[in-house]
Amino acid sequence: MGIAKKGGRVIALARNEDKLKELVSEIHEAGGEAIALPADLTDLPALACVAQKAEQVWGSVDILINNAGCVNFLPLQDYSLEEMQKLFNLNALSGIELARLLLPSMLSKKKGHIVNVSSISGKVGSPYGNVYAASKAALINWTHAQRIELQQSGVFVSPICPSYLSGSYRDWE
Repeated sequence: MGIAKKGGRVIALARNEDKLKELVSEIHEAGGEAIALPADLTDLPALACVAQKAEQVWGSVDILINNAGCVNFLPLQDYSLEEMQKLFNLNALSGIELARLLLPSMLSKKKGHIVNVSSISGKVGSPYGNVYAASKAALINWTHAQRIELQQSGVFVSPICPSYLSGSYRDWE
């Protein structure tokens, strides 16, 4: 909301179309510009279409905020391979893939910012949150490596590692 209030145009991505419409409505009511692009961020190949649509709507993307995440608190042996892959796709690989797709236009302008919202769990894991912690650790480490790689490019990369949040971070739907 803060970006929209300062004149930034927001492209919101999420699976839940109703929540997206609500967010876009709130941004419009606050005087900002926004559009909703329903997307399943666990479907990595589909993100190319999402990135293309985002750039078609308002040109290049200046700030990418990767804020997707979900957690399952289970002992490792109770996860299926599919559940672990889904967590990694959402919590780490979706942000990395969106950055990969949108980075060329940022580099050509020599400006941009990629913000990855991870978790304190990516620094210090907790019992039964081990797969979540591993996925968020992957995002943190990629963020640090990418920041160093891009340090002379004009494109900044930053991690944010909040503690526990309220909300629907356990909700896959």
